[in-house]
Amino acid sequence: MSKGLSKVLKNKVEVPAAFDPNKTPQEERAPFKQFAAVWDTGATGSVITHRVVDECGLKPTGMTKVAGVGGVKKSHVYLVNIG
Repeated sequence: MSKGLSKVLKNKVEVPAAFDPNKTPQEERAPFKQFAAVWDTGATGSVITHRVVDECGLKPTGMTKVAGVGGVKKSHVYLVNIG
């Protein structure tokens, strides 16, 4: 636990292989795996690491352009559940 103001917001999250929570019965859902998360409160989207993609067996659903400090790059888009 930090005292005072924190420069970084982070905690543990759980991510499974993607599923539709309104249509997928509990017993058919993939197990959740735990990862460390860092929250960018000024971001307009979420980013996941290759480790999350690999360990959860996520499949890309498309491509998008991502702008960052190093310029603009094309990147895969994934459907992901975060708990």
